[in-house]
Amino acid sequence: MSTIAPPTSSRAATISLTAAPAHAQPAPAAAGAVTLADEVRDDRVPRRARVSAFEICHAAAALAAEGGLTLATYLIHLPMTAALVVHLLIVATLAGSLFRRRAETVDLSAPLLTLIATSVAGPLGALVGVLSLAWLARPVAPAPLLQAWYDRIALSTTVDPETELSDRIASGRVLDTSAPPPLALVGIIRTGTLEERQAALGLIARFFHMNYLAALNDALSSDVPVIRVQAAAVAARIRPRLAEETDRRIAEAADLLRDSERPAAHDRSLQLVRELDQAIESGLIDKPVADAAAAIAARLTADIDCQALPLRAIATLEDMARLDAFERRLIATRQFPRLRILRRRRRLVAHGFHRVRTMPRKHLARTADLATLTEPAAGGA
Repeated sequence: MSTIAPPTSSRAATISLTAAPAHAQPAPAAAGAVTLADEVRDDRVPRRARVSAFEICHAAAALAAEGGLTLATYLIHLPMTAALVVHLLIVATLAGSLFRRRAETVDLSAPLLTLIATSVAGPLGALVGVLSLAWLARPVAPAPLLQAWYDRIALSTTVDPETELSDRIASGRVLDTSAPPPLALVGIIRTGTLEERQAALGLIARFFHMNYLAALNDALSSDVPVIRVQAAAVAARIRPRLAEETDRRIAEAADLLRDSERPAAHDRSLQLVRELDQAIESGLIDKPVADAAAAIAARLTADIDCQALPLRAIATLEDMARLDAFERRLIATRQFPRLRILRRRRRLVAHGFHRVRTMPRKHLARTADLATLTEPAAGGA
């Protein structure tokens, strides 16, 4: 069987084979599989420059040629002109090898450094080129601050939960459990300070929701000119989105009405009626959209069965708001029988289900007569 020997350095790992049993079947060679004595490079650690066999041979050849030229100059007294010509030939040969190498689209930083140093300093430059290979082959260790910045840009940093929680607490993004509950936007717009009102309007502009329309309407009719101006700017900003949200809810309501076999979706129908009424009452949508919203809201109202409407003994604020909005629509459309049924059912749910039985008057009178007849008999005894 084949095993992979652990790497002896951080750069490469060599694949070795051990003797396999005679009965073992040879594994099929996969496409692109490495063969024996192939070197598996680990390129995950960045290097300053590529240092392979070509770079080593290039620097060694430059050092040998320049060293031989220097020895020839001192031993056989080679003329300076001839030495310069030979030096230029060496530089041209090194440059030609680099020119042929560039077609392979590999990193040529190391041989280019050797070429420049050799052309300028001769044998000393070639020696510098050979010695620089060891420095260029070392992995790059970026500064911790620079590496942290790179990781932050790449969004590859991992923060432990404790640090993340402490950062959120320090920046005020965690709810304080001992703080009082937040005020409703309507209450802030009506009774808050100027800064609180402006902050509430900024919240409405950034995170618009249909339930914020009541607070925005109060801000538009505020007695403070600054609040009215800011509310008008917020209204102009949210009008396109409000129209899109209204169209989406109209389409959803039409789907609910079209599907006759849909499961009970009373909560969603009540929510759609409430949101459509809010959009209509805001006056921020065009008349065709408002007419379509009013028509689909009327159809939804007629489709809701007040006797089969599920009511909860412990209702949330959202449930109570939906039912209150539905009652206001029933009052506006003068559907008082349905309103009485709904209110009676809500009272029963709020106070507990019980049954009141009244005794007939004849039965009460007979009971009184029996009581009067038994009193003298009891006295005589």
